[in-house]
Amino acid sequence: MGRLHAAIDVGGTFIDVIMCDAETHELAVLKLPNELAGREQSLLKAIEQLTEQFGANIGEIDTIVIGTTVVTNALLQGTLARTGLITTQGFRDVLEIARMERPAPYDLQKRRPAPLVPRHLRLEVRERVDADGQVLCPLDVDSVVAAATALRDADVQAVAVSLLFAFANPTHEQTVRGILAQELAVPVSLSSEVLPVFREYERTSTTAINAATTLVIDRFIESIKLLLDRGVRRVYIMGSEGGCLTLQEARRYPVRCIMSGPAGGVIGGLRLATRHGLRDALTLDVGGTSTDVALLQGGALPYTDERTVGGYAVALPSVEVETVGAGGGSVAYIDPTGLLRVGPLSAGADPGPICYLRGGTRPTVTDAHVALGHIGANAMLGGNFVIDRDAATRGIEEQLGRPLGLTWARAAQGILEVVTANIVRAVRAISVERGHDPRGLTLIAFGGAGPLHALDVARSLEVPRVLIPRYPGVWSAYGILTSDISYSGYLTWFRTWNEIDVSQLAAVFDRLVGGLGARVASDGLHAAPLRIDRAVDLRYRGQSHTLTVAVDELSAPGVARAAEAFHLEHERRYGHSARTDTIEVVNIRATIVYGRPTPDHIAEAKQHARPAGAAPQHRLVWLSDPEPALCPVHQRDSLCSGQILEGPAIVEQYDSTIVLSTGDTVEVMEDGLDLLVHVRPARDNHQGTATVSR
Repeated sequence: MGRLHAAIDVGGTFIDVIMCDAETHELAVLKLPNELAGREQSLLKAIEQLTEQFGANIGEIDTIVIGTTVVTNALLQGTLARTGLITTQGFRDVLEIARMERPAPYDLQKRRPAPLVPRHLRLEVRERVDADGQVLCPLDVDSVVAAATALRDADVQAVAVSLLFAFANPTHEQTVRGILAQELAVPVSLSSEVLPVFREYERTSTTAINAATTLVIDRFIESIKLLLDRGVRRVYIMGSEGGCLTLQEARRYPVRCIMSGPAGGVIGGLRLATRHGLRDALTLDVGGTSTDVALLQGGALPYTDERTVGGYAVALPSVEVETVGAGGGSVAYIDPTGLLRVGPLSAGADPGPICYLRGGTRPTVTDAHVALGHIGANAMLGGNFVIDRDAATRGIEEQLGRPLGLTWARAAQGILEVVTANIVRAVRAISVERGHDPRGLTLIAFGGAGPLHALDVARSLEVPRVLIPRYPGVWSAYGILTSDISYSGYLTWFRTWNEIDVSQLAAVFDRLVGGLGARVASDGLHAAPLRIDRAVDLRYRGQSHTLTVAVDELSAPGVARAAEAFHLEHERRYGHSARTDTIEVVNIRATIVYGRPTPDHIAEAKQHARPAGAAPQHRLVWLSDPEPALCPVHQRDSLCSGQILEGPAIVEQYDSTIVLSTGDTVEVMEDGLDLLVHVRPARDNHQGTATVSR
């Protein structure tokens, strides 16, 4: 077994790589621009560079886990496989009808995205199964052959099969797949395997997305096989639920990779919260393209199965995050009404912000930080990344300052105020708007731009503390590095919970776990599972939606504890419970988790170390005042355990920068790794909500 373990987080602007020695717990980190041309070779060079720092070679790497946005990007950009859909007669237009909701009730110009599968590729077959799985009308094989022929003539590249009530009886879908295999040499996704639960639209939409992204994930997996060819023992892909997937599992279910990158960030945040004894916290992951916010409660990952991506329903469970188009590469511009706006358009890594000198012509959030002196000319990536402050200043002055009648400094500050307000709205959406007061929580900040914005976000929300990990710029990759392998399954099973026979419940879970075990065996995993998690979706009779609670034991006491957990969760989330009402079970869930050898703690990365206690340098920095102040600039690697710094000050490191305003204090925690910032309360509680106009 190799002693090295690595994780790669492919973001919209940068690719983050982290490697750990399983014996010494020492880390090595690396960031590189995400440039489409030659990306695979860049990744290989990055891995080689990190292994050399450990005096090793690629053959000594045991595992690499990759978080990727390729599935999400394909869905947002429409670069999908030409997909056909086979469904029950009379249900051809489920994708088009959807939930009959307008995407924006008060925007008459807003339109829903076109159905994922065009109508001429949505074909019906004669069959019918009822809600209990009883066959009412046998499958007409001739209609299936006719549909397969039509799809073959249309040159489809993938097929989704979603028959009515197939979750209760998958026999007809399995027969359809067999016929398609004879007529078409394309991937086929069955709803009874992708998402065997009720709600026809969500099940069909998720299955169609799975089919449409099969070629996308295939190409991605082929591109990373060069790592295996060079001697890496195992490569995994990060899944949306917080566990990593084998390459075979990712190929079966590419739709489970949609939240691949953000899931890693939330896992990293949870690891940090657990290390410092925080059961509840907010995570703030600010990257180059977007910001992801999550609410951690009770020391557990938050989940949702009510997600839309690009306007399409994805009903598979995933780590719950609120995302907003606000990041370092977000473009600032003046809208037709004369207001300053920021994002969601991003300059990415190519051409990138103006200050990158890579052809970018529009000012961005990063340009504002550079112009204001928050980011030094030699601060990014240890000075290995060229930054031109003069170019950033000119771009802001010419495109924003003069048209708005402002100085370049005020325009740059305006950019940061607007992007802060955008991020604050995302935090409010996942906390205040759901009945949670952020003022008693700690904000965990990471991502390359997280520490740059976290203090102002916290100030606006009256959050008193910000916790920053040792390597914030690659912390999502750290979360990916520490994830376990998981296989998940779901099944609709309508019953009255109070009257359930425990043996029946155990039999259903055994069937579900047995199906997962078959996938495990086909992937060649022979080790004993770390654990098997069981859960149920419950609701009060008459309700439409459910809450998911764990079943810790398949016994009468275990069933009773699950019911009590449901009452408590309902009261916590909605402010009331109805203990005398009938509880119904809707879905059964099971997950098999296989542990990986991951670091239980981390040590300093030596490649960027500086002498402890080194004297800070100074430079002019524009904070909230119109005039600059001469601020000390500390190197993070030189700070010692227990050291306290007071703002105004800058703390620079290889992968990120922290900006302390007057009154903020930062403390190096006892482990010598993480920083705890005590945020000065805002003098004006409306800070960050103002607009900058002509």
